[in-house]
Amino acid sequence: QYAGLADDAVDALERFFADVESGAFPADEETYHMPEETARSLMAPPSTEWADDLRADEAMER
Repeated sequence: QYAGLADDAVDALERFFADVESGAFPADEETYHMPEETARSLMAPPSTEWADDLRADEAMER
């Protein structure tokens, strides 16, 4: 007899989704935190300074 893995998997997923929907998961100890400054820099619009530098380098090669 093989284990009823499908039933176990469905049960585990149902409990997982219930924990996520209720806010029980992830708890603070199950979460990775990021410094506020890092989060701000990731949310900022991307810089185009690198493109300006590339164009300047290409112009100097001509």
